Amino acid sequence: ITDRVGRRLDGVAVELLDAAGSVVGHGVTDRFGLYRIDRVPPGTYTLRMAPGQFPGAELPVLEVSVTDDFLFSQDLQLPVLRGDDQDVVNAPLVP
Repeated sequence: ITDRVGRRLDGVAVELLDAAGSVVGHGVTDRFGLYRIDRVPPGTYTLRMAPGQFPGAELPVLEVSVTDDFLFSQDLQLPVLRGDDQDVVNAPLVP
């Protein structure tokens, strides 16, 4: 997970949702902005940043296909505030 200029974000919670919108997996980014979600059956899912972490921001979502029993290497970029062209304030940045 990165911000708009490519800085890696530590401690961002991500969720994996099934077709019904139920959370079927979750993870938290490490100091490199990386995460991994294990024990996921093959299929198509929606990946998102967990709600509530960046109030006032539109959080990105990504449709992903899982072919093994884990998910990694799917990138989301930190959102911008609605109606604003600046990065979300107080994001946990890693230089």
